[in-house]
Amino acid sequence: ILRGVLKVLSLQIITHGLHTSSLHLSLFRITALVGLLFSEMCLPLQAQNKKIDSLAQAVQQEKDAVQKVELLNKLVAQTWDYDFEKGLALAEEAYTLARKTKDPRNLAYSATSVGMYHYFKADYPTALQLYWQALSYANDKTYSDIPAYTYIRLGNLYRVTGV
Repeated sequence: ILRGVLKVLSLQIITHGLHTSSLHLSLFRITALVGLLFSEMCLPLQAQNKKIDSLAQAVQQEKDAVQKVELLNKLVAQTWDYDFEKGLALAEEAYTLARKTKDPRNLAYSATSVGMYHYFKADYPTALQLYWQALSYANDKTYSDIPAYTYIRLGNLYRVTGV
């Protein structure tokens, strides 16, 4: 972006000379263009925040424990990129509730999410333990993206640790 802005500014100076009025007009156009680009880049962030807010509200309103864990897991997936510590708190909440419901898919997904936090914090032994626990919850069943999601995380861990 900056390279393009400098090209436009250079072209304006070459074409119109270094007159103060044309230079101010060019700087105004460039500033407006850069402002527009940055505002467009923020739109996905606003949409993401709305999705997070919507999921958080749905979690608060959900009465069924299994459905609540599923919503919490979705919320965790959306939260990681914006607030890693909050993502962990939500993942742990999902994992705690999943243990109460004993739903194997939610147990596997939640354990994988908590393990992912530990993986990114380089706490590999804890991540490894949680990933294997998640696979035991899945118990050789396939639940949409589980156990594939867990195996991918486990493979990443082995790649990084060289095991």
